Amino acid sequence: MTAQMSWGRAHRLNPAQTFRVSKAGGLDAALILAKEQGLPITPYGQGRSYGDSCLSDGGILAQTDRLDCFENFDRDSGLLRAQAGVTIGAVLEASVPHGWFIPVSPGTRFVSLGGAVANDVHGKNHHQSGSFGHHVTGLGLTRSDSPRRWITPESDPRLWKATIGGLGLTGFIDSVEIQLSPIQSAFLAAGQTRFRGLDQFQDLSRKLEDDHQFLVAWIDGSKLESPRGILFWGDFERDPQALGLPGESSTIDIPLTPPLSMIGRITTGLFNNIYYHAHRPRTYRCAYPQFFYPLDRLNHWNRLYGPRGFYQHQSVLPLTQARTGIQEMAKIVDRYRQASALSVLKLMGDSSPAGYLSFAAPGFTLALDFPNRGDQTLKLLAELEAVVLAHGGRIYPAKDGQMSAAAFQAMYPQWEKLAKARDPAFSSAFWERVSRS
Repeated sequence: MTAQMSWGRAHRLNPAQTFRVSKAGGLDAALILAKEQGLPITPYGQGRSYGDSCLSDGGILAQTDRLDCFENFDRDSGLLRAQAGVTIGAVLEASVPHGWFIPVSPGTRFVSLGGAVANDVHGKNHHQSGSFGHHVTGLGLTRSDSPRRWITPESDPRLWKATIGGLGLTGFIDSVEIQLSPIQSAFLAAGQTRFRGLDQFQDLSRKLEDDHQFLVAWIDGSKLESPRGILFWGDFERDPQALGLPGESSTIDIPLTPPLSMIGRITTGLFNNIYYHAHRPRTYRCAYPQFFYPLDRLNHWNRLYGPRGFYQHQSVLPLTQARTGIQEMAKIVDRYRQASALSVLKLMGDSSPAGYLSFAAPGFTLALDFPNRGDQTLKLLAELEAVVLAHGGRIYPAKDGQMSAAAFQAMYPQWEKLAKARDPAFSSAFWERVSRS
């Protein structure tokens, strides 16, 4: 079989077989094959997980890309039911002209609804709207030990909390029902301002979070010890005449993988310096794709890291520990002579986790990208992991490619509840790594 790569391209694993589910509930053939050969099943959506959470080494990949049909969309209430392979982008194309938007969105629209549930994704509005799982009202789930059934938060609370953020381990999600959020325009009133230091970032975020739906910051990953950055905010305008789908900006395609990484300490420093000075404080109007999905304009941007790919570290630290923890991480990154080409900082909200393995939690979340330099990068990530663990934080499974079992089990104390609810026929390379005793 052809090797399957993570979005970070640092993981290349070989499933024994790939099975493309073609209709809701049509997993029987894969389940029979798994039972006959004793192979685990790993659900696979759009493959946008950075690490190995949707990869299988020697098992069966159950792809959802053919589950791409809408089942019901109530334009009056905004309640949407669609097959799990439908992407967020497809939902928005159908819903925005009628005044509805996905309630929580990650930084790309090329994510399937099933993947959004399995990773309980969060977005720029976590401070007001929580994570994706808070807005899901029902799921179609097929398990190896029971027929397909429809589950809700009320019908089976334990299985529900294990499935939201459960990385596809409780069974095969084939359908998702979600409550969309009303909007009155496809455009946002947006703004940006500069900050220096974590104190100023927190002060600005606190000042703006009650008045603005969406907040996120870019920080200079080459100057983490004394961070400077740009805080962006936005709110949907109130203009029903502007509900049509906006025109798309031109995209740039990276057609080939360069023989060496185009991302390094020097290029990162130069780019970040230009980016920081180019973003002067201002307010402006922009269409939703430009605000939410700027990286989607660069097709195959992950190829820029060369054939070895990259790792992303994303963690969340409690507010009381965040400054100290981030300063310690900055020193580690500098000692390894690394720099993060794309670094994102956000002040998270106080909503309770939607699932046992939900990542989003109160505090600062920091995402850092590092070119894969082999053992050196793995050692760097291990040291960052130790800092996160020491300060009571946790690492995002959807972005992880090396977290130790001990760290995972300490960061996610409810992991055993997922282990009990896990369908024994389902597993993944990530789960095999982090569930070891």
